[in-house]
Amino acid sequence: MSNDVCEIFAASVAAHGDRTAVQTADREVSYAELDRWTDTIAARLQQATSGSDRPAVIFLEQPLGTIAAILGGVKAGVIIAPLDPEQPVQRLRKLVAAADPCVILHDAATAAAVAALEARDACSLSIEPLEQAGATADTRPFSRTARDPDSPTYIFFTSGSTGEPKGILGRYKAIGQFANWERKALGLGDGVRVSQLTNPSFDAILRDLFTPWAVGGVVCVPPSRNIIADATGFAQWLGSARVSLLHTIPSTLRILMRALESHNAQQPAALKQICVAGEPLLPADVARFSRLFGDSVALFNFYGPSETTMIKLFHEVQAKDAERASVPIGKPIDGTRVVILDARQRPVGTGMIGEIYIRTPYRSLGYYKRPDLTAQCVSSRVR
Repeated sequence: MSNDVCEIFAASVAAHGDRTAVQTADREVSYAELDRWTDTIAARLQQATSGSDRPAVIFLEQPLGTIAAILGGVKAGVIIAPLDPEQPVQRLRKLVAAADPCVILHDAATAAAVAALEARDACSLSIEPLEQAGATADTRPFSRTARDPDSPTYIFFTSGSTGEPKGILGRYKAIGQFANWERKALGLGDGVRVSQLTNPSFDAILRDLFTPWAVGGVVCVPPSRNIIADATGFAQWLGSARVSLLHTIPSTLRILMRALESHNAQQPAALKQICVAGEPLLPADVARFSRLFGDSVALFNFYGPSETTMIKLFHEVQAKDAERASVPIGKPIDGTRVVILDARQRPVGTGMIGEIYIRTPYRSLGYYKRPDLTAQCVSSRVR
């Protein structure tokens, strides 16, 4: 199967045009509707960027518009840099300065805040609601062109907890490769309904979107991403939205388990698979999970730095993992090789401590406009 994510999405549109592609608290958007809407966004982006290699910052409050802007940007062949408008303005200014965008996409809720970003000579572009898609008189047809699989496609910034945030520049082919791998590894079909809890400023949002779209599934968007603050409400939403695949972090899984342990919520009936990443999964978590879910839900532990694009190792968790000192991060996904090396970059023996080195043609293109940091990364852990 092709790793061209636009071809993958187009195939789902052709096969499942009338089916729901995105479901929010108050509406359902079909594949055909999403395709037309994002074609309009792509056309306007191509017109606004005029072939510039500078990125387009996505700065929207509404999750549905953010999702459409991400897909529209990928279709347009521009580099997208999704940001979270709820972050402090000082941090947003730093991120925008580092990205140096040629255009900032916004919605009605964030239009007034664009000026505060102090973007150098960047134009602003309003994302119209779905109902108005295609109604703009000056919108030119969307130009579909062949894509270089290694072309830069997105920028996601590191947290900056150890210094200034760094932008990670991702390859086009890596998105489709991951979606195809997860579809195959988890045995996903067109009935899959995937949670979309990830903040848009993290690369994990790509798997929330493109994995279900690869099989004609549904992206399920909660009323608010803050729903996880209410353990019972979170469990109830998973049930009412009929989420079958939950992408999340271990701490959010603990929130769900706490709701089930308190008997304030029932186990979501449609939930069949949970994939966690971003934090260590603890043996104690596995013990609780086994007690609450038994064999009715499969749990996967994902691992991979953003520099390698989403995740590159996975482990299907077993009840016996509760007895380990730590839960394994597992084996490499397709197209990835992992070696454990010592301080002199020599392979270590079984049971010995070393550092993980990831080798894959699907890694990122490095740190955006930071060749010095990219050289350090490529020569060390990620190759």
